[in-house]
Amino acid sequence: MADPQHDMPTASTDAHASREEALRMFRDSATDVLGSTDQRQRCRALELAGGGVDRGVWRQLAELGWWSLLVDEADGGLGLGIAEVAVIAQEAGRHLLPDPLVDAGVLPLALLARLPPSALRTELLADLQAGTRIAGVAWQARAGELLPAARHCTAKPD
Repeated sequence: MADPQHDMPTASTDAHASREEALRMFRDSATDVLGSTDQRQRCRALELAGGGVDRGVWRQLAELGWWSLLVDEADGGLGLGIAEVAVIAQEAGRHLLPDPLVDAGVLPLALLARLPPSALRTELLADLQAGTRIAGVAWQARAGELLPAARHCTAKPD
């Protein structure tokens, strides 16, 4: 016999179900976008062209908000979390997206968004979110060095 007191949805189960549905929608959207183009062919074309990023595709992914996932809404982002990044990254891997999704699309913006507000930060965040600029993070001086204490690079003004 059913126990109505225990069968009633709770706020936490509703929130969990809502969260799972949102993640499923992100996954489905990424699958649709990435599956609409032969990513292997794009990879071959980029390789033959000497590497790089297709700026048109980069801007399309920006329009989808992929570069804004971890940026707070106050900074023009979506204010979401790592779970949303993970489902998109999983689909990017599944479809062999040749673009540097995490290295240039997510990580630089997540780090930049956590810096103190400034005019330069605002300009860079807007450009990166729009896909009109592409940035990377210099976090390894030599391949395989993952410890911050092992850094060997410095930044100098021109």
